[in-house]
Amino acid sequence: MTSLAFKTDLFFVEEVAYHPGLTVALSASNPTYYWGNYLLYETQPTPEEARREFERYFPDAKHCSVGWQEDVPPLASWKSLGFLEVDDLVLVCESANPSDNYHLLSLDCWGDVRNLSAQVDPQEKGNADYKLFKDRLFKRYEQLVTEGKGQWFGLWEGGKLISHCGAFWENGVARFQCVETHQEFRRRGHCHKLTSAALSYLFCVRNIDEAIIVAAKDSVASRIYERCGFVKTGVQRGVWLAP
Repeated sequence: MTSLAFKTDLFFVEEVAYHPGLTVALSASNPTYYWGNYLLYETQPTPEEARREFERYFPDAKHCSVGWQEDVPPLASWKSLGFLEVDDLVLVCESANPSDNYHLLSLDCWGDVRNLSAQVDPQEKGNADYKLFKDRLFKRYEQLVTEGKGQWFGLWEGGKLISHCGAFWENGVARFQCVETHQEFRRRGHCHKLTSAALSYLFCVRNIDEAIIVAAKDSVASRIYERCGFVKTGVQRGVWLAP
């Protein structure tokens, strides 16, 4: 698989089915996880082809999510059908400086992890369906950590979790998820400190070969990641249609 972003996105789905030119990602326990239930093509399909295939594999889905591995923008016909574009920046890090504190979190802190994510995500406020999706997603993260396939990291201040992130790995490749800092503690270097510590853990303890992170283009987050040693390598391409 040539797309590092989609390759590592598959860490978080429950089932993957491979077909010639097409990968089907399924997360039956979280049906409203748009990028846990999607089609991934090697090359960009036409909207008609993708809709037909999506309905075949996800007959009960109310959304439609389609990605492709080649770095080409969506055809204009996607937009005319109401689809939104995915064009996030993909960054890769291949080394890290040693650290004497990795800021590891145990699963005993999982309630604090989930609470912080809810606090920084405005979509959770008053949206029961979205909150249910997030609850199920974090349950999946917790499962992967329990299975030894991931680790959560965090910074505390005054007994309060103020910044956290997760990292997951498979076959020498790691993927960062949910790099989040409480609004009251931003612009103080916490994200850089935590990401750097997590990178040290991944390279020095888990002996990974490379770490992947995905961020919005020209964002504050992407610039922080570059200062931590990440390098831009491409763009994640796809489209999605919400119910």
